[in-house]
Amino acid sequence: RVYRPREAERLILFLKDVNLPKPDKWGTSTLVAFLQQLICYHGFYDDNLDWVEVENVQIVAAMNPSSTMGRHSLTSRFSSAVRVLSVEYPSRSSLQDIYSSMLLPVLVAKTASGQTKWQ
Repeated sequence: RVYRPREAERLILFLKDVNLPKPDKWGTSTLVAFLQQLICYHGFYDDNLDWVEVENVQIVAAMNPSSTMGRHSLTSRFSSAVRVLSVEYPSRSSLQDIYSSMLLPVLVAKTASGQTKWQ
């Protein structure tokens, strides 16, 4: 069997908080082990132990640092099989610039009578 996107050429699967599931007593997270099998072998074994191939699926995952409460470290075996990008949280001044540029046009927008909407 082969699983592939039905009505598109490619499918992007986004997973949020991939390091949230708690590992078992051997340090294995079922989700991470499954993702590793998908990434390395392009498929998985179903309940009947039949091989299921997955085509044209890109996996993108996000996570918080493992130092955050409730988050767990990913295994080095999994980390070596994926590309990792680390983005720092923006500074206060950067956040002010971002939100100011988004909100300023809304806050200074004028009505038909020439008055600002937010008075």
